[in-house]
Formats: sequence, C-alpha cells, structure tokens
Amino acid sequence: MKERYYILIAFLFLAFFSCNQNESIPPVNLTHEIFKDTALLYLDSLEKECRSGDLIVRLGDDLISDRIRFLSEKDHSYSHAGIIVMHNNQKMVCNISPGDLVNTADTIRFDIIDSFLNVNENLACALYRYDLSDSEKIELEKVLNHYHDRKIHFDKIYDLKTDDKLYCSEMIYKSLKKVTNGRIEIAQSYVPRNMDHLISLFFKKYNIDSTTIVHRKIIAIDNLYNNLHCRLVMKFTLKKMP
Repeated sequence: MKERYYILIAFLFLAFFSCNQNESIPPVNLTHEIFKDTALLYLDSLEKECRSGDLIVRLGDDLISDRIRFLSEKDHSYSHAGIIVMHNNQKMVCNISPGDLVNTADTIRFDIIDSFLNVNENLACALYRYDLSDSEKIELEKVLNHYHDRKIHFDKIYDLKTDDKLYCSEMIYKSLKKVTNGRIEIAQSYVPRNMDHLISLFFKKYNIDSTTIVHRKIIAIDNLYNNLHCRLVMKFTLKKMP
C-alpha cells in the first residue's frame, strides 16, 4: 500500500514538472537597489509633507550612531535630530554635529533633506510635528538663524547649563522652550545606567569624572518626540544592512 502511495506522489510531481518546465518564472529581485528606490519614494513624500518647525530624526549606519541611540531610555531608534526650516527659499534641516563625525566645522548647519537623510549612510528616519503656531515657527527660524550667525559650536561635554555650545537635541530643546515661552517643555533624562561606563570613557579626555556624568541630565533623542505637543507624521527604513 505504501509503495503505491509513493508511486502516485512521484507521478504527480513529474506531471506537474512536465507541464511547467517551459513556463518562464521571473526571479524575485531582492537587491539593495530595488529597496533603495522604494526608500527614495518615501523620502520624496517626506520632502513634500514636511513643514517648517517639524522635527526630523535619523539613525546613522556607523558604530558611533549605534551607541548614541542607547542614550535614549525608551526608544533606541534614532541617533541624530534636526529641525525643518525654510533657508534660501528651500526646505532644509537645521542641525549640529561634532566636527569629528562629519566633514565640516562643528557649528550650526543647514542641510538639504536628501543629504541629511542620505540613503547610503542612514538606516531609518522619522518626521514628527510640534503643535506650533505660525508665529512660533517664524520665531523658531529666527532663533536657529541667530545660533548659526553666532557660530555656536557643538557641545562635546553635553552640558545643558551652557548656551555658548549646543548639541543637536539641546539646540532643539532650548529653541522650542524659548519661542513657546515654556509651553513646550522637553523632558530631561539621565544617562542610562548601562551606558555609564562607555560615557565615562568618552568624557575622560575632557577631565569629567564619573560622578558628574551620573548626575548630569541630558536631552536624549527620544525626549524630543515623546511629548504631548509632538505627533508622528511618518517613519520608514532608509537602508537595510546586508
């Protein structure tokens, strides 16, 4: 009985194969380039949808970005942030990065969106919107331009008490607080305990002891959008790692 069963299965297999052997079955293309084209379509939608005052966040594909994202307590999705502004009659991203991470001076900069969200260098991104009035958006751009004109440098010791140097999320936090007269207050947080050792090693070259680090509050990336005055507009993957 079993032999007849196996013979029947073999017959059906051969019959199926013979009926389909001349059919052309196109291969599924799962190359990076196909995915990249899809990401560019999403990116085009983001550029059309974004407005002045919107928060834009990204996750870089480098090791430092992978570590920075864990300074956030709740959401480890992103490592850098900027604000959409109208600059030279074009939607651009106002942001600041340390000079040793980008090929430019560590001052306030305005990047075109395609550059800030470069699909070859970033893994993911998101666009968030604050409930800003039109007048607050105008004031926000004035504040950011003022920082730029003053040539504010990146704050490598992440000290919220100083205004002559700023890091990316600190710049956004202080700008929003100023233009909304405190209506939008971004929460502060401490360096997560599991990051203490790594951050201590980083700050060692600036002669900052571990005790200072433990008690120093920061503005983590997820603090910027985990806020009642902020809502998600869109988020998507920019690049998949092989």
